[in-house]
Amino acid sequence: MKKKFLTHFLYLHTALGRSGNGMLFALLVGVLAVNIWTLKVSWDKRLAEAGDEAMNLSVSLSRQAEDTFMQVEFTLKDVMHEIEQSHDGNISTPEMRDFLRERQKRLLQLNGIFIYDEKGRWLAASSEKLPANANNADREYFIYHRDNENQDIRIGHVIRSRSSEDLVIPVSLRRYDRSGNFAGVVLATVRVDYFRKFYNFFELEDRDALALILADTTVLYARPFPDSVINQSLAQSPLFRTVLKHADSGGRSWHSPLDGIERIYGYARLHRFPLVVTAGYDKATLWQKWLTDHLLSLALNTALLATVLGMGVAILRQARVQKHNQHEISRMQGELTHVNQTLHALALLDEMTGLASRKQFDIFLEEALRRSRSSGRPVSVVIAGIDGFRYYNDTLGHEAGNKCLRQVGKALRDMPLSTTDLVAHYGGDRFAFVLPNTSSIYAFEIAMRAVSAVRHCHLPDVVDAPGHTVTISAGCSTRNAANSDMDAAMLIHQAESALLDAKRKGKNQASQK
Repeated sequence: MKKKFLTHFLYLHTALGRSGNGMLFALLVGVLAVNIWTLKVSWDKRLAEAGDEAMNLSVSLSRQAEDTFMQVEFTLKDVMHEIEQSHDGNISTPEMRDFLRERQKRLLQLNGIFIYDEKGRWLAASSEKLPANANNADREYFIYHRDNENQDIRIGHVIRSRSSEDLVIPVSLRRYDRSGNFAGVVLATVRVDYFRKFYNFFELEDRDALALILADTTVLYARPFPDSVINQSLAQSPLFRTVLKHADSGGRSWHSPLDGIERIYGYARLHRFPLVVTAGYDKATLWQKWLTDHLLSLALNTALLATVLGMGVAILRQARVQKHNQHEISRMQGELTHVNQTLHALALLDEMTGLASRKQFDIFLEEALRRSRSSGRPVSVVIAGIDGFRYYNDTLGHEAGNKCLRQVGKALRDMPLSTTDLVAHYGGDRFAFVLPNTSSIYAFEIAMRAVSAVRHCHLPDVVDAPGHTVTISAGCSTRNAANSDMDAAMLIHQAESALLDAKRKGKNQASQK
């Protein structure tokens, strides 16, 4: 049965129908393929742009890190030179403390500068006082310099400063005595907060990431992660397993071992120091933003496909009888009209009640009458007014009156109506319904339902007593084949006349002309 219906509907029982459907199918597939290809190219381009942006950002961050630690390196060498200039070999002097403090103040990134002897005892520091019996021989950087004759500066894992309790990155140099033996360590500590503040200057999405990492895979700082990730190893990250083995800088995507999120990363290895900097854009966030930016394009493409399909079906159905063609064209026009009405409704709303405005009511009514003249179907109008609203407004004030209008408007808006019907704030205390394709009997029924809907809201009236609630009266009129010469003004006039009849009969009811 379904197969027979489709054969008849698509006109497949004729050669013209089969060839037409084949062409239509090929056209749809072609349009769909072009659109999918265009969107894919656009998304690939966005990914490439994100990769370039991430790479450029990582290079900028690497230069900042290199400048930061280069300044610290020069400061440490300056301190070493000052120690060598001490003729009596006494380092624990006020002059040395002042020298260290002055060097620390030059660099915002420094938390402190310290000098230790070969036993790890404090000889001098940029702080006010040296802690009693303080000893740093247990620190990892001290043990390294004691056991290794490397003369380069060393950047260590993040530690918590014993003098300030801040998280710091230790940068150290090995000291030698005049015989070339180990004489202790010169240390400068770089605030982790210095990088935290700098990285926070960048306007990134919540799940985008920036990280400063030691070449041994240890995290020194990572945004937006908590401090608990500091000193974690990224040895299992693709960055260290494969990426850095092929290039010192570039762009790739991978899942972060810190949170499992896939990002588009830019990375750069510093040449002067054992550090790596990464900048990553969350791929899911990029997708959401790209999709949002292309919603209009997607909607237009969908509309294009629908249009192509509709036109193809319409052309095929030209082979059928003229009456059926006319009916199809009328249906399509009705759909377009409904879309236009919807678009107008979005722009022509009453600010107070959220209903359609008087202007939209007039436009909608004229359009409904125009369609009625073409189709011969009836159009009904219902006009409702709040009973005693002027007295209500004068007694309780305009603010209470406006609230009453909003509540009545909500009650009418919540009524179960056809999708082709329109409810509007007609002006003042009046509301109006335009009911296309609605007979006088059903229009009167809707008017009665409107009266009942407001009555059952139990909105307080001026008289604060049981049973005294806000009510409305309603009048309705209908244009049909019997009075097809009626225009909008006549239809509205009759509905208003019926409304006055309802009010004269005692209010809280509906009347019909």
